[in-house]
Amino acid sequence: MNEKFELKHPYPKTVGLNPCPKILALSCCCVDYFPEKDITKAGGNALNLAVNCAKTNKAQAFLMGAVGTDKFAEEIKAKADEYGINHDRLYQIDGETASNKVYLTESGDRYFKDDSWTNGVIRKFVLSDEDKAFMKTVDAVATTINDGLIDEISETYHDSYFLISVDYMDKTPTDDWHKDFAFCDFDILFVSGKEEHLPLLKK
Repeated sequence: MNEKFELKHPYPKTVGLNPCPKILALSCCCVDYFPEKDITKAGGNALNLAVNCAKTNKAQAFLMGAVGTDKFAEEIKAKADEYGINHDRLYQIDGETASNKVYLTESGDRYFKDDSWTNGVIRKFVLSDEDKAFMKTVDAVATTINDGLIDEISETYHDSYFLISVDYMDKTPTDDWHKDFAFCDFDILFVSGKEEHLPLLKK
């Protein structure tokens, strides 16, 4: 299902005017672990988005969030360095980096179990005043609905001009989405759903 919706805002947007926009991705940086192959891959919504932005050679990508003090954190930072992604605000907190066990079927399809996801230190990350001040200097902020930072990002947005992109992950559209404090501030939404959800989203 591919539909494009344009959201209206009273604030001027500058991202289209900047030939090399600054994109801030937060806050999920994790490592995928494949038990069957005994390999790890640095990823997570924030890192993956930052990598794809950097690959265009038309954007400056920044990461913000938290990783642990283990080898997984080093893998994530190495991946960011490989693509020239700034990770000055990817803070290290004592503990484990978030990780996800990805299981494979015999045909190679991915699947997950109840114990697949480990939060690690990711939920300990909070936006500081310095982080919010930096946020006001970028052209766009990308996050997910699961990060728990939506309200703070939206509040910061109100006296700045950055675009907000939110991935709703696996959340199903509901009638009360529009009642969410920050919903009307979102410029770009990524939503997984069925054809039956289109009327609700258009409304």
